[in-house]
Amino acid sequence: MKRSIIFILFSLMTFYGCDPCKNTNCQNGGVCDNGTCDCSPGYSGVKCQNYDPCYNTKCSNGGVCVNGTCNCPTGYSGSNCQFRSACYFDNTGTISVQNLSASGRQHRVLVGGNFIGNTSYGQTVTSGALSVGSYKVEIYILNTTTKACTDTNLSVVRCSNSGISCSY
Repeated sequence: MKRSIIFILFSLMTFYGCDPCKNTNCQNGGVCDNGTCDCSPGYSGVKCQNYDPCYNTKCSNGGVCVNGTCNCPTGYSGSNCQFRSACYFDNTGTISVQNLSASGRQHRVLVGGNFIGNTSYGQTVTSGALSVGSYKVEIYILNTTTKACTDTNLSVVRCSNSGISCSY
């Protein structure tokens, strides 16, 4: 009889007293397995207490996730570095001209001898992609040969927009 009681006590202690998950409190959906937390995707740590902000952030084109945000390599942009910055690869930029003529006259704008558009007061006209270099900008009063602004040599820098304001 004494042996039976000892066996029953030992069995109860083994069954109730040795649960390796008894004092393990896994967080964020983690599940205890033999005293160790198996964490949900995106979580880590002894109790699954650490969240990786880059877990669901997938950066393209060599971008690197830092604190949930993609840091894109030169020549790429977008929330996931999914857009190629064409100007970086084809070595281009643009020139913008704003008409600030108090007379209200329209202007005709040429960049490098090529017509890029007409402007009215307050309007801006921007060239298409121009190769890096210097350009002569000519601004004339519309339908005349009268220059509204002095010739300007503007430098076009890769991926930039050089500008000039004309107030004649």
